Amino acid sequence: MAFYENDLIESDHEKCAPTLQGGCTRCAISPPPLCCSLCHSLPAHWEWLNAPFPAPPPLPRMSTVPSKYSPSAVDLEFRQLLNFWRRNKTREIFGLAFLKNTGAAFVLPDDILTRIADCARVGKINSLDTLCKETKWYHAREYHEEVIRLIQE
Repeated sequence: MAFYENDLIESDHEKCAPTLQGGCTRCAISPPPLCCSLCHSLPAHWEWLNAPFPAPPPLPRMSTVPSKYSPSAVDLEFRQLLNFWRRNKTREIFGLAFLKNTGAAFVLPDDILTRIADCARVGKINSLDTLCKETKWYHAREYHEEVIRLIQE
């Protein structure tokens, strides 16, 4: 079955010009020169469409960092500092109404905040590359200097 059932259409070209043998050539439905890529190969200048796309290189794996621990006062203070930073950054970029309606997780999601805190606890994050590798955070390149400054304090 063709698209829009075009294979079921009957031509009325013989009614248009009954005096001509075979009817009107302008109104006659003519078959397309190429029906599909299975019956006909693509022209040479379209061969690039059949080229396989290379798979993207795999992302570097994150380190195994213990996430089940009882946080110390320093760990809790660092999480509060990160939370305070992301709230201020959200207010600075999007305004107070956005912060109240949506929250601060748009800038720094909760799971990324937890991952940064866990990695900072064991000293895994010290540069942009390690921040990207350990968190896979979308905004890492944009805010890495501020986050690394918070980690180093």
